[in-house]
Amino acid sequence: ATVSVLYWCTKSVDSHFKMSRRMLVGGITAPVTTNLFGQVSCVFGNYGNLGLGIVNSLARAGMIQILPFRKGNRDHRQANLSAVEPWNVHPRMVDFHKPAQIREVMEPADYIVISIGKNSRPNTPLRWKELAWGYDTVYRQLPVDIAKIAKETGKPLIYISQIGADINSQSEILRTKARAEMEIRDVHPEAIIIRPSDVFTLTGSENTDLFKNMAWKMVRKGYPVYPEMLARMSQPVFCGDIGIACAHALRDPEMHGKTFELGGRQRITLHDIMRMVSKICSHPCDTFRMPYQVAKAYGTFNEMTRWDTQFTKDFYVRMQYNSIPNEARDPNIYGWEDLGIDKRNLILMEETLPDALYNYKIKTVPGTGRGTTSHGNLGSNFLF
Repeated sequence: ATVSVLYWCTKSVDSHFKMSRRMLVGGITAPVTTNLFGQVSCVFGNYGNLGLGIVNSLARAGMIQILPFRKGNRDHRQANLSAVEPWNVHPRMVDFHKPAQIREVMEPADYIVISIGKNSRPNTPLRWKELAWGYDTVYRQLPVDIAKIAKETGKPLIYISQIGADINSQSEILRTKARAEMEIRDVHPEAIIIRPSDVFTLTGSENTDLFKNMAWKMVRKGYPVYPEMLARMSQPVFCGDIGIACAHALRDPEMHGKTFELGGRQRITLHDIMRMVSKICSHPCDTFRMPYQVAKAYGTFNEMTRWDTQFTKDFYVRMQYNSIPNEARDPNIYGWEDLGIDKRNLILMEETLPDALYNYKIKTVPGTGRGTTSHGNLGSNFLF
């Protein structure tokens, strides 16, 4: 009995350590240094999949957080700030159409991080409140306005872009992000630009997280794809590891003015990711396949009829492009090694997805012979 108790206690401590390694920030050691500890950071876009990892990581480095949010947006209340002490977090409601309010919320900060994102574009009067927040406003105009204020006040700035940002891209998001990078470089030459690959996390919802959305669609009807996107290559990276990269970049003045492309340890196709999610959740790896033009029409229909969806027209356009860091071998693009980070310590998807997708796993209901998840009954055809 004593040996059994010791075994389970050891197992519990070990699982808690592994869970905290994933839950808090990532596999990289947080740089708790005198030049960051006690400093103040203002993180725009702080409650999204990536923004939450950045906030947690900077908090582990000893920084105080100012978290601006829009009026009427309650997503910040749902943010699981697992690594942040409550007294070090200061949410501030801001009207982003008023530069004076942006300047006021940035004034106490020593560092600025822009991680603003938007999932879908409002196209119809049914969503009139969101009409002022199109892709160009979110990904270009607002970051450039923040960069101008940061330059005027002499504050270091990080702008989170995306791998594949190109002024000639067919994707509106990638094209807009490329324009934002150019304009931010013009107004704030010392700005740090970080382009992550696909980001995975523990706390995202199925509307915004690629992997949870994949599990959700497999539960229901199958994942809607066009055949060419199954071969898309990416290097998914944990949100907390990107946050630690931000901390390393901020603490070293030599990193200012540089552009980084950061990915995870695994290079994997979208089809292999689907197989991984299928295995973890015990779902059939079902897909709903359609031609590329039909997929774009399906995405446009989703934008017009759904409040928040990942399957937009721009999503299917972006799936044409690989998400591999510095695939062109550009000497002006830097990576993990330049930040002094050992890539072998990055979090793997296998470490995080089993916990992130727990609610999507199929379980057998005792005595009924039926499969179910936390999202409802699936019927006997999903038994395992």
